[in-house]
Amino acid sequence: MVAVAVSTAWGCTKYAEPDKLLPVRIGWQVAVAPQAQIAQVFTHTDILQRNGFSGRLHSFSYGAPEVDAALADELDAFFCGDQPTVNLLARGAPWKIIGRIARGRGALMVPLRSPIKSVADLLHKRVAVPFGSVAHRDAVFVEKEAQLNPGKDVTNLNLDILEIAALVQRGGEQKWDNIDAIALWDPSVTLFEHQQLARSVREMPYVNLVVISEK
Repeated sequence: MVAVAVSTAWGCTKYAEPDKLLPVRIGWQVAVAPQAQIAQVFTHTDILQRNGFSGRLHSFSYGAPEVDAALADELDAFFCGDQPTVNLLARGAPWKIIGRIARGRGALMVPLRSPIKSVADLLHKRVAVPFGSVAHRDAVFVEKEAQLNPGKDVTNLNLDILEIAALVQRGGEQKWDNIDAIALWDPSVTLFEHQQLARSVREMPYVNLVVISEK
């Protein structure tokens, strides 16, 4: 479906000859299940070729570095959460949204034995979150909703999603090192719940999008 949507947007002809395939650089995020699944389909099938493309896949840990690559003209299409995409378009970049992949689940999470029971309990606490991501936007939103000042009452720390995952996997009773809470998205949320490494304090939905360069 995604390949067909992309081919329709670019006006490509199906079943093009190999020497007439349009090269396309596609970005995707390793920490987002639907995007990884699509990347595997592109890698192990000929669906791109059958829709007129010669695809090259580029993996990213999360949306902010993906947006940087798009701004540097290193991608032709990418899959991303709604907030990084909005950040890209707000900068006047020649890109457009052409579709939605799936609705995702983000969450604020704490260790199982943490005394934090609600967002309001984050007063004077440290929250690790990838800046520029959907989780960053929503963490700030729910902090404000709980009458907390994100720049004063809560210390939000910029940490890559893969670094956060490694931090949680090392374990912690009431904290992870000096981190009281984390903000991230599925499949990490579900994985940490299943492994009993963390529990959700507040769930935060978002949308995964398909974005292409206007060029």
